Amino acid sequence: MGKSPRPQHASNSRVLPSHPVNSQQTTSAAYDVRLSKAAEAAYERFYQKAAEARDRGEATSSHYTTLNMIDEVLEHIIPRDPFNKRYALQGVLSGLFRMQKGRLRICWVGNSQLRQIQVIFISETLRKQGDANDPYRVLTGMLLSGEFNEVFEQLGLSSPTKLSRNSSRPPFQ
Repeated sequence: MGKSPRPQHASNSRVLPSHPVNSQQTTSAAYDVRLSKAAEAAYERFYQKAAEARDRGEATSSHYTTLNMIDEVLEHIIPRDPFNKRYALQGVLSGLFRMQKGRLRICWVGNSQLRQIQVIFISETLRKQGDANDPYRVLTGMLLSGEFNEVFEQLGLSSPTKLSRNSSRPPFQ
């Protein structure tokens, strides 16, 4: 494993793994949190940006902050209370949950009986409703394309692609 992109100084009291979450899974006493392939790829991009900032000697890069926010959500916030209604999305995305920190959006689904959570989407794009790059529009497109059907099957949940065919509501509002 390589060096952590996080600066090693006194103010960084929470030193995390030197590589992205090994096997893309964190285990807590409460829930097993895993990353989908799409979320894993996004995490790798954020990790790589932080590593590049470290290599350039940028000890206070915003890439560190973003990576630390993602790690905080994955390791502490989601496992503690993943189904809290304040994280719930609505409309076509109902059944999904999200944590929002500034521009950062982390979305997940889960099964409380299996005690499993799958993070399916991590994005730092600007939220502008109706824009082609709006993170919720992108997520809706990924869901409706069937990209996450395997995740839903593993968790024993109905796929949004099946639900959307029975809905008169447009796929994104």
